Amino acid sequence: NSQKNPTSEHQAMEQFCNKIFPNLATNIDDPNWVDGRAILAPTNMEANMLNEMLNSQLPGSSEVMRSADQITNTEDRMHFNVEYLNTLTPSGFPPHTLELKPGIPLMLLRNLNPRQGLCNGTKLIYEGHLDNKVLWCRVSGSERSVFIPRIMFIPKDGGVGWVRRQFPVKPAFAMTINKSQGKYKIIYSLLLRFV
Repeated sequence: NSQKNPTSEHQAMEQFCNKIFPNLATNIDDPNWVDGRAILAPTNMEANMLNEMLNSQLPGSSEVMRSADQITNTEDRMHFNVEYLNTLTPSGFPPHTLELKPGIPLMLLRNLNPRQGLCNGTKLIYEGHLDNKVLWCRVSGSERSVFIPRIMFIPKDGGVGWVRRQFPVKPAFAMTINKSQGKYKIIYSLLLRFV
């Protein structure tokens, strides 16, 4: 950001996104258009910011899916509350709040059914949901529809004893460089932060 134009970083990011995903609101109706497109970001923070920016350009209103977070260790209940757990997103976890619009690309975060190709890193296209209980998605690059249930996520860090029940997906317009390795044929890279 500069003192003369404090929104210059945001504008530069929008211009960059529009180069990778031009006319997003129109082109998202093409089922194969998003296949092979992704922005690589150095950190989860930048990937999340880019995903939010691109999701806001999709037509329609977001369907909000919130996780059910719960403290499992009774001793920890005296020190932590559920609102605190909602702010946490350990590595490999979906966020507490998923804001989804039809057409948004998603990345699967767990191996649900490897025989059917539903593995960690599989790219999906969100179509809708059934009573907030399962997500109806299409596997990117195919016509195959799949249903994604909510599952339990348990942190491995050994800190606060808690679990998150959420859909094992996160938006995938942008992803971290580590998450993308070996997955896509055509990838546009955002390797440096905008200044």
